[in-house]
Parts: sequence; C-alpha cells; structure tokens
Amino acid sequence: PPRSIASLRMERANLLFLRNAREWETISREQSSLQQALEQSAIQAYALTGHYPLSLEELLHDYNISYDTDKFVVEYVPSGSNLLPSISVLVLSSGKGGSL
Repeated sequence: PPRSIASLRMERANLLFLRNAREWETISREQSSLQQALEQSAIQAYALTGHYPLSLEELLHDYNISYDTDKFVVEYVPSGSNLLPSISVLVLSSGKGGSL
C-alpha cells in the first residue's frame, strides 16, 4: 500500500534528527580535541619556559594550533604566569552551511 504523507514526513524528520545527532557528535569530539590540545600545549609551555602563555594568540602561534572560528569560540583567561589559564572552547550555534 502507498505510504501516507504523514508517514513520509515522520521518516524525513527521523532522518534529519539522526543526521543532526551525528553532526553534533562530530562537533563535540572536535570541541573536546581542541580543548585538550590547548590545555596540553599550555602545560607544555609552562614545563619548557616556566610560565604559561600570556594570550591565546601566543599559544596558537607557538604550538601551531588552528581551529575553525566558524564553529568555535575560545576563551583564554590568564591567571598569572604560574597558574594554568582558564581555557574554554564554546560551540557556535551555527557554522557555514547551516545550523546544528
């Protein structure tokens, strides 16, 4: 028997939900990887120089870290030269090509 329009719409909604869930999972992994890379690089900088980087730009440059600024915002708040900075990686609600 032919499918009803409601049934087709429900299937489409389910497929979109699954696609969005996979995209969110991927972005979540990227966010976690970036967070770890930034924290580990800051710690390595301290181990090598005796102080933490004074800015995010210094950390990114010295450790050749790059990230998609259309997907993430990084907050880097120094707490002094001998205290680990507060580093937060926030996901933007939408990137190029659409929303999540």
